[in-house]
Amino acid sequence: MERVRPRRHPQRRRPPARTSKRSCTRGRWGSCTASAPPRPTPRPRSASTPSASSPPSRNRPSSASSAAAPDASSTNEPRASTAAPSSPPTSPPLPYSTSAQRRFTIDTLDPTAVRAALLSLAVELGDRLRNRQQATRTVTLTVTLGGHSQITRSHRLESGPSAHTDDLRQTLYDLYADCGSQRARIRAVTGG
Repeated sequence: MERVRPRRHPQRRRPPARTSKRSCTRGRWGSCTASAPPRPTPRPRSASTPSASSPPSRNRPSSASSAAAPDASSTNEPRASTAAPSSPPTSPPLPYSTSAQRRFTIDTLDPTAVRAALLSLAVELGDRLRNRQQATRTVTLTVTLGGHSQITRSHRLESGPSAHTDDLRQTLYDLYADCGSQRARIRAVTGG
């Protein structure tokens, strides 16, 4: 009887390292210590200085007519500022959604531990929404089970957008009851 040898997978070869034209000190597979020269940082263009390629503006006199015009420093009139008015700093836009997760150290069957985690989620989400001066219309609960499967339930609030902890808590409790996972081992709960 002839023995069948197990099939061996060929070793994967690493692609050659991409290097710049400078020499590397560590050889073919090592990391290159030479670095590219730093890029110059572009200067912001101010509104008061025209670029060399832009045509002269209509409000600004041309170089031929500026010689005939009197200099503003020779007259007693104050010179008008040509700098653009500064705008107040803008904050980044607020996110459209938020979520929080509570993971259990071991998979749990205890419904009181799950309800305590849901209460903690409601408190955190309510605080986050109130600090951002936002409200939620829809609450979503994702229950992660012991086998890494997930159950997701979502509910739109009938009373309209809300950031109250009590509304979020009751909705999360109702969604957990809708999951029907009384006998399943729960690994994590995520609310958003």
